[in-house]
Amino acid sequence: MIYLHKILPIFVLPIMLFIIVILIGLIKNKKKLIYIAIGVLYIISTPIFSNNFFKLVEGSGHNDYRKPISTIDSADAIVVLSGMLEINEVGDTTYIEWGDPDRFFGGIALFKAGKVQKLVFTGG
Repeated sequence: MIYLHKILPIFVLPIMLFIIVILIGLIKNKKKLIYIAIGVLYIISTPIFSNNFFKLVEGSGHNDYRKPISTIDSADAIVVLSGMLEINEVGDTTYIEWGDPDRFFGGIALFKAGKVQKLVFTGG
């Protein structure tokens, strides 16, 4: 049963659907179907499409909205999720760079405003 759980999703992933459509086009000798499948796969693989698709799904400007600190309730602690950390090694020195520094600075701002007593940063 666990193998079904691992194997079944492969057949409904978008890339597999495109491969199936292309195979059907090859078997039935329908070049137009093959060209359409390859064209659609290329279009949805471009950053222009994906960026606009995520804006549509997530809503435009969702990252621009930030509540004023005065409207946030006090808490015992805040956990700042690190998101993506990039580890850069230069010679013998290691630098850790945050992928989204707004989280870091937002947590510090809440701590400085006295909204929390403990500030916890997670590792990537």
